[in-house]
Amino acid sequence: MIDVPNLIAGFVLGVLGSFPFWWHDRRRRLDEVGASWTRAALGLQDLVLAPETRGADLRRATADLPLDNWRSQITSPGFALLESLQVSMDTTEFLAGRHAEATLAFFEARNQPPPHLNIHWFAFLHRINRDQYLAEDPGGRLESVIAALRSDETYQAAELAWEQQNQRLHELRVEFVNMARARSSSEYAAVLRIEGRRRWRRHPVQSTKAALKDRRARRRHRRTFRAG
Repeated sequence: MIDVPNLIAGFVLGVLGSFPFWWHDRRRRLDEVGASWTRAALGLQDLVLAPETRGADLRRATADLPLDNWRSQITSPGFALLESLQVSMDTTEFLAGRHAEATLAFFEARNQPPPHLNIHWFAFLHRINRDQYLAEDPGGRLESVIAALRSDETYQAAELAWEQQNQRLHELRVEFVNMARARSSSEYAAVLRIEGRRRWRRHPVQSTKAALKDRRARRRHRRTFRAG
């Protein structure tokens, strides 16, 4: 005859006994996944910040990363940020093309050749960074042409759309890099806390003395700062 109560009790005790080990293993696995994602995000910093990076470049750089696997195991705003970056880069590239087309259409409508092959870029640079524009066009010889361009409503709309999209892309670049650095800093602080607990367990007396000494030093520093 099967002893059901004892069977149930044994099952419950087995589950309860194994739960801490399962939880510890799960926590360790998630930490490893998080650290992998952080390293990947940090490795993308230079590419993300480079002005010439396009959405296709970012996709190639992340093609071999197990992003879907990581996303299914950990929560991070970085995954959505990465997707937004790729889309924003695509949109910026598209609007840059529209801006160039609007510039060319302005001169074609007047049966005039563009005064410079990159007049669309000079005009945009004049809008977003006048100092850099003057460095590339010292005499400002294109300024009258740029003023005429801005009087055209179609050109004006294309330029404004490109400018707004560039600003949005810049914000996403900064947000992604800050996210990666914040994750790295948090993980490093967690490692220090773990090492600190290990030191306390191995050398409780020495650790206590060191902590008290450090606390006194911080108090002296605060008093000196206030007095100054």
